[in-house]
Amino acid sequence: RKEMVDGIITCLKKRKIPSDGLWYLFEPGTAIYGNDAHGNKIGSLVKTSTYQPGFAGDSFSITGSIIKTDGECFYYDNYQFIIPGFTGMKHLDDLNVKALDKNTLHELDERGKKFAELGLGNHYKQFRGT
Repeated sequence: RKEMVDGIITCLKKRKIPSDGLWYLFEPGTAIYGNDAHGNKIGSLVKTSTYQPGFAGDSFSITGSIIKTDGECFYYDNYQFIIPGFTGMKHLDDLNVKALDKNTLHELDERGKKFAELGLGNHYKQFRGT
């Protein structure tokens, strides 16, 4: 195990990761972000992560909590991020799920404030014109 971790750390210094090293990058408690089905950035803390076998190769599944609303209250829901399997090394910037950086945290915080403001109740806009 120590040799494996040392190998992963060596790869991370080059900002690359092998598919079988994703578990090291996405340990429970790690702040991450990815995109939902609509292309919106969403952030979360890793709750669990596991390799999922599939016909096209193993994928890496990460589960985290996100905040949602039903219009009446906010609630936590689990969200599953999937990193498709790959061979060889992949650059960290090319992963569809990444560790949360300061710029993205600020962007998500700003959008979260708007979400908190508009997420509950009814909101109307008035328009006059033809």
